[in-house]
Amino acid sequence: MSNHLSLVRKAQTIITYLNDHLFQGSRNDITQVFSMMQTLQNVFPQWVLMSCPAQHPGVFFITDNCKHILGYGAEELSVYSHSDFLLSRIHEDDLEDMHRCFSFIESFLKETMPYEYMSLRFMLQYRFRHSEGHFISIHHEKAILPLDNSEPLYYSVIKDVTHELVFTGVKLEIYKHNSVLTKITEYYPGSDHVRLSKREQEIVELMQTGLSTKQIAHRLQISQHTARNIKQKMFEKYKVNNSIALLNKTVYQQ
Repeated sequence: MSNHLSLVRKAQTIITYLNDHLFQGSRNDITQVFSMMQTLQNVFPQWVLMSCPAQHPGVFFITDNCKHILGYGAEELSVYSHSDFLLSRIHEDDLEDMHRCFSFIESFLKETMPYEYMSLRFMLQYRFRHSEGHFISIHHEKAILPLDNSEPLYYSVIKDVTHELVFTGVKLEIYKHNSVLTKITEYYPGSDHVRLSKREQEIVELMQTGLSTKQIAHRLQISQHTARNIKQKMFEKYKVNNSIALLNKTVYQQ
């Protein structure tokens, strides 16, 4: 079973692989771009921008809005020299799927030409424990910024999407940016180890037609109580809280 320390090790493995296959410029001062990142915070106040703690431990940077969005201040975060702080606050139920996503990224990179790495964007969605104790849904993008006369900057942009999207499980999307941003692939680790039973499949298919729980029960010749219980168990299995989110996830997996 995965824990946040296994995620830290996997993240470091990925970074080491990237470093071994990317052209590394001289290690000049990359803090030249931090003032620009801080300015971007004023343009996009809902996004946290940060340098990669694992790749740039000596020059960690994060925008001031991190306290408002993540619940932790820049000074508090800056004392950590690696990504252990963020990864240790991922929801326990999401750790295994996050590890699967990291392994997917590692495999994807090994099948991709190194000259393409700089144009890739990795977008993750998971649940993160706020300083107040509750969990928020996080949209977390990772990318590499090439810099003139310096090593590239590994950075992230993070947004709280709790009130924008219904969380339907950990997911990974990989994009490539040339003149436009194009999705290359997506990965829903939950689909690897959660499957619909025959009865669940029947209920999902009837839900797709717009039937109510009462109508579904009548069609399947079961009680409303039984139909309702099966739907509730699917909500729990797929970590969703409404029928639309359930359909989105189960239809994708079919």
